Amino acid sequence: MCTDHVQLWLLSQVFKTFTQKKLFTQTGINHLQRFYLANLILPGIAYIVLLLVNEEAEDVFMLVMLHAIIGVFAYFIAAIFRQGVLLQNEQDLYI
Repeated sequence: MCTDHVQLWLLSQVFKTFTQKKLFTQTGINHLQRFYLANLILPGIAYIVLLLVNEEAEDVFMLVMLHAIIGVFAYFIAAIFRQGVLLQNEQDLYI
């Protein structure tokens, strides 16, 4: 599926964020936002399309739920990154 390639590319962008010298950046937040939105939206759309084409697609529902859990987890990481960027910016103002 095409969504798998998109998911893997977005995941690689998230991992690149963790290898940067400065961890909390706006670019990292943007990568995480794209990743959690893709995990929350794309599998649901693919599941609905699959249900319209093939009525026996209940097995895929667990994968959609797994992507939803990953999306929520990535959302929380993005929220932590937002707080990290704010703290870094405040710290830069005091130096």
